[in-house]
Amino acid sequence: MHHILRLLPVLFVLCQHASAVIPAGILRVSTDANNVTDMLVAPSSQSGWGPHLPKNASNPVHLVQLTTDGCSALPSTYKGTYVVVNRGNCSFLDKAIHASNAGAAGLIIRNTRETVYVVDRNRTASGGYSNLSDASSTPPMSFATDCLHGESYLPNLHPTQPWLVPDDSTCAQDPRCVSHICLPTGFQSHSLGFQVCCMWDTHLLMGVNATLLKNASLSLPVVFTTVGEGENLTRLLETSPTHLQGTLFQRPVPLVDVASIVLWALGIITAIGGAYYAASMERQNTLNSKSHAHADDDCREHDEDDDVLDVSFRHAVAFILFAGLFLTFLYFVHVGPLLSIMFGLSTLSTFTILVTQPIFRTLLCCLRRRYVLRCPSIIGPLPIPDVVAAATTTALVVMWYLDRSEFWFLQDAFGIALCFVFLRTIRLPTLQVASVLLVLAFFYDIFFVFVTPLIFGRSVMVDVATGGQSASSKAGYPGVDFCERYPSLKACLDPEPLPMLLLFPRLHDWRGGQAMLGLGDIVLPGLLLSFALRFDYSREVQYKRTDVVVHRYYAVTCVGYCVGLFAANLAVLYMEMGQPALLYLVPCTLGGIAIAASLSGDLHQMWHFGPYPVHPMAPTQRTPMDVEGGEQAPFL
Repeated sequence: MHHILRLLPVLFVLCQHASAVIPAGILRVSTDANNVTDMLVAPSSQSGWGPHLPKNASNPVHLVQLTTDGCSALPSTYKGTYVVVNRGNCSFLDKAIHASNAGAAGLIIRNTRETVYVVDRNRTASGGYSNLSDASSTPPMSFATDCLHGESYLPNLHPTQPWLVPDDSTCAQDPRCVSHICLPTGFQSHSLGFQVCCMWDTHLLMGVNATLLKNASLSLPVVFTTVGEGENLTRLLETSPTHLQGTLFQRPVPLVDVASIVLWALGIITAIGGAYYAASMERQNTLNSKSHAHADDDCREHDEDDDVLDVSFRHAVAFILFAGLFLTFLYFVHVGPLLSIMFGLSTLSTFTILVTQPIFRTLLCCLRRRYVLRCPSIIGPLPIPDVVAAATTTALVVMWYLDRSEFWFLQDAFGIALCFVFLRTIRLPTLQVASVLLVLAFFYDIFFVFVTPLIFGRSVMVDVATGGQSASSKAGYPGVDFCERYPSLKACLDPEPLPMLLLFPRLHDWRGGQAMLGLGDIVLPGLLLSFALRFDYSREVQYKRTDVVVHRYYAVTCVGYCVGLFAANLAVLYMEMGQPALLYLVPCTLGGIAIAASLSGDLHQMWHFGPYPVHPMAPTQRTPMDVEGGEQAPFL
């Protein structure tokens, strides 16, 4: 019973994106058909201004021409070309306006060592980011360099261009320095010389003045390149100053979101498998309808292992009310670490019972009658396999808790085990109770995903499931480009999602992030799946049809769950926002089983009484009368 309040609040599917300035465009340049180079670029549309890049590369190519900084009017000779300008000396918007007025087909703003050095010196002189360092009790952080990735000292610097650090310096050759470019930090040691450190070479968000943007009319795409890509482009222009052509287009997005498909399949396997596991007693009764040689032992074992609770109308209403109150409480009071501890404690029992205990009882079967401690009055005897199983589960839980982002697969395993044990413990007695619970959960899900933003300004469901307000939406956020460099900075840390989720990272997807599925979207429909299977078993015993291969109501509900969860994932991809999964799951599952029962003539029994009463049966011989009775049974 107590598990449902941890599962119910998380009832949605979501694809969460990574927090970084990820280049979403490609600049393809070539001198001829055999020499083609692709460069990753960050379009201005990522910053909320300028036109979007074309979706494919089948666009007309344009000559690529180099100019200075683009801070003054450009001649008409740049009409129809891609103009390459250096960053600095004026705003990004000024450069775009001048290129647009000249009739350019596109603007490529390349970062340079000089600009990075000058901007960093100006930021350091003005005390930029000093408040962040003070708040986190760390040394001042440079936006331009990171000495942890590469550091060396030079006896002297270039007298007029100090940013020109030789590429063969010890710093630039450090394998930790991804850019292989180093810049002076401004620190000088009398004994060692001038300190140079590895330069950050990442893409930037091109900010603009919103007021000035309203008065500007831009029709050309604007993209930003890193220092490394910009220098590569310069070398190509020096080789072919009049023949270099290029085209800009969006970075291809995978046609299939593998993470969503894997999570969809994982949710289906968990719900269907958990329901099958939960109906083990009814399945045994079906087998005992032919022979009940061990029926009493099996039923006794089930009763001893499982404290089964039938949900009543009062329980169904109370579940939703308490879940709503609990979710609202979590919205205002974020207790993520406490919930992670509670989830871990629940896992100690569920994962041990379902996974590690059966494994070690099988592997260490010869030690099942050897005990570590005998104390019957308190906890009873402790067999060695059970102690090893509990210790293994504890070790796994501790590993997960210490690094939850790295061991996301353990969280998935723990969540699946919790769903299995929950479905074995909680049962729906009738379709009537199932309808009350699922319909209330249906509106609960819609309200907390779609309605609460109108009340609180944010979706309560999404906010709670993702751990709270993101770092980028809080005051004092240093910027996504700064946090890309220092993700462990306190001001950059996003809250951790609740553990009551199945997670799967978006592998082989340059956008990064992860897909999420709430455990509530598994267990609530799973209760209906379990009910359908138990009804199928009892019906088959009632009509003496124990040779049935396909259980009709279970199959119908399983198909409904697959379709509903697939529709929820499609909605996430199409709308690019978290979806209340029960909005799609409840009609597909509850509606499917109700229609099937109505067509088969079982709706009255299913609605009012639930599964047929099943009693241990003596061995029977199928007779023509039995066959006739089976043929007269309602059949879908």
